[in-house]
Amino acid sequence: MNIWVIIHTNGSHTDETRTSYFKTEKEGMDEYSCLVSKDTLDYHKEQSTSYNVRLEKVTFGEDIVSEKIREFTYDDGTWFE
Repeated sequence: MNIWVIIHTNGSHTDETRTSYFKTEKEGMDEYSCLVSKDTLDYHKEQSTSYNVRLEKVTFGEDIVSEKIREFTYDDGTWFE
């Protein structure tokens, strides 16, 4: 069984972390796209806060395997993807 997980962290002055879980890859990718949209990035740039979004695929079976699919980081005026 697979689930897609988004770990969303923001804040240079406070640490705010949220985790969301999705049953399908499409739902996970849609949320990831929303969280790295131009409007969201402009907001964090205006607020001068750091920002990170990571999408992972987690597979449950005999072993639990986590695989990073995409990651985006905004920190100190620099964007990394």
